[in-house]
Amino acid sequence: MTLAREAPCGQAVALGLGLLAVAHLAAAGWMLLAPDSFVHAIGPVGGPDGRDVGAATVLAGVQGAALAVALVRPAWRTGVLATSIAVLALLTADRWIEITTGRVAAGAGSLDAGLLTLGLALTVTVALTARLCPCNPMPRGGAHVQPD
Repeated sequence: MTLAREAPCGQAVALGLGLLAVAHLAAAGWMLLAPDSFVHAIGPVGGPDGRDVGAATVLAGVQGAALAVALVRPAWRTGVLATSIAVLALLTADRWIEITTGRVAAGAGSLDAGLLTLGLALTVTVALTARLCPCNPMPRGGAHVQPD
């Protein structure tokens, strides 16, 4: 894929996918290399004691890798973005429920909830832009996807 030849919306989709991939991979790297620092700065992962940092690391890493692949394989974009939206929606809802029910102190989980909400909004924006872009091979109601 060459960004210089793509329409502006195609460039926006590629930029969005790239930024999302970098953000997920950076978060995974931070959790992998310094899990205590991550939990202290962002908030507990998997409940008040932060016991699920390992699972969150794998999830963020896999999402980042999938988004990076979707950057260079446009036919994968629909599935990768749909999966990312579903995962982020569930994680975001869970975090806000934890805060509102008092399972996690609002101060401890607010940054995490805000970042998850922002990530979800950005992922939805990239998916909608990709869907509306006339040069993108994402399907518009049919099962046909143009090959890479």
